[in-house]
Amino acid sequence: MTARSLAAAKFYPGIPIQTISGISGLLLDDPRTFLNRSGTARLDVTGVSASGGIRAVPSGTVTVFFPEHSMPQLKEFGKNSRIYAEGRFFGADQKGIQRFEARTVYITDRPATVYRIRNTVRIEILERFSPYPWGSLAAALLLGVRDDLDRTIQNNYRDAGVSHVLALSGMHLAVISGLIAFLLSKPLGLKRAGITGAVLIGAYIFLVGPQPSLLRAAIMYFIGTAALLTGVSKESLPVLSAAFLIQLALQPAQGDEVSFILSYLALAGILVISPAFLSLCRGRIPEFLSQPLAASVGAFIATCPVVCAFFGVLRPAGIAAGLVIVPLSTVFMVGALVWLAVSFLIPPAGPVLGIILSVLYDCLGWVVSFAARFPGWEPPGLTAGIGLTLGSVLFIAAAYFQNYRSRMRFVPFN
Repeated sequence: MTARSLAAAKFYPGIPIQTISGISGLLLDDPRTFLNRSGTARLDVTGVSASGGIRAVPSGTVTVFFPEHSMPQLKEFGKNSRIYAEGRFFGADQKGIQRFEARTVYITDRPATVYRIRNTVRIEILERFSPYPWGSLAAALLLGVRDDLDRTIQNNYRDAGVSHVLALSGMHLAVISGLIAFLLSKPLGLKRAGITGAVLIGAYIFLVGPQPSLLRAAIMYFIGTAALLTGVSKESLPVLSAAFLIQLALQPAQGDEVSFILSYLALAGILVISPAFLSLCRGRIPEFLSQPLAASVGAFIATCPVVCAFFGVLRPAGIAAGLVIVPLSTVFMVGALVWLAVSFLIPPAGPVLGIILSVLYDCLGWVVSFAARFPGWEPPGLTAGIGLTLGSVLFIAAAYFQNYRSRMRFVPFN
């Protein structure tokens, strides 16, 4: 983020905001569509106009809501386009970002060449997915585009406690980086594969956008690659801490976003809480099940206070549901990537793989729908969430310590 964008996080119009009838600026996002086919995106405002020919050069960011008829053109030109919109302001959101309701929208300048290529690739991928029932889920998992994903499906993921699966994050990047490592490690060697993977992941972030949890995972991958090349140790917690500082330096505005906070807390919980829980499971639960269970428990406990504060409901069923939904979603993602490659290289083979994706899609839908039936728990405020987290951590720590002492009693002395 540039110094200008940091200073211009809030909107300073230069003239009374109620008099403004038109704004112009640069689209900062890929326009997102609502159920009624209208849409929204953030605009870096470079000019405003009011009745009587009054003009001003403001600074800041505005959230613009677009009418349905303007969305096809906006999506065609996409992010980094310059637009002029006529309409009115109707107040600020919870973060103080001003909202503008557009009636008429004009594209005043195309995006830069690199963004035109990017937008063309995105549109091509989305158009290839669109004819298939499973295509909307593939678009959500691979590109973070949930415009066409059925609202019932989104609600089921939320009620099942696994809505994080639909938000691009470390899980999704792990699938992509795993495929890169699998395909490139042998022909290129470990170090060259790491460098190539870093370049490809950078291109992927550019394609889908620097979403907080995804950017966190990418920065950690870059740090890991640098450690591999230099021979420096890459302990997980120091890498996570370094990624936190780097991401705040690059995108300071993300620091107060819920997804940013949850992303770091969840991974910190996995790194700090999960090992103790895993030691308690050892010998009692099969290892193939205990490791993902420990990760789910660690992430759930660490994020409790924030979830309570922002959403008001905890969904413990997500701990168990994730053990099935995350692996199924991973297989679905890999299948969608393979289908995408096949659809370009060997089009006749696409329908065969599409049948497998349809089966996976139906299985995911059934599991998520079943898990969504379990009720959530509405704790009485943030204090309950903090108490639950501290209590859970203390309980696991005490159990781990007791288990450790029990094992030490039987260690023979030489």
